[in-house]
Amino acid sequence: MDRTTATRRADRLEQAGLLQRQPDPADGRATLLALTEQGHDIVSVTRERLAVGIECSLATWPQAEAQAFTRQLRRFVDEGPFAAEHH
Repeated sequence: MDRTTATRRADRLEQAGLLQRQPDPADGRATLLALTEQGHDIVSVTRERLAVGIECSLATWPQAEAQAFTRQLRRFVDEGPFAAEHH
């Protein structure tokens, strides 16, 4: 995502009260984006809905396949491109 797109999305999220901008203490030219309490609430609800959706989808899978998928999904979350240590 380029800077202009990120800025537009951040603007919309800030206007919705889901994030706030904070000065970066390590670099005065930069701005950090932080979720507000409402933003954290929305993320929690979204994660719960996603978990319920995945659980419902896996309910019809054979148990071994569902467990294998769950292990691989956990690995993707923990080690994949969106893992916390990559940021």
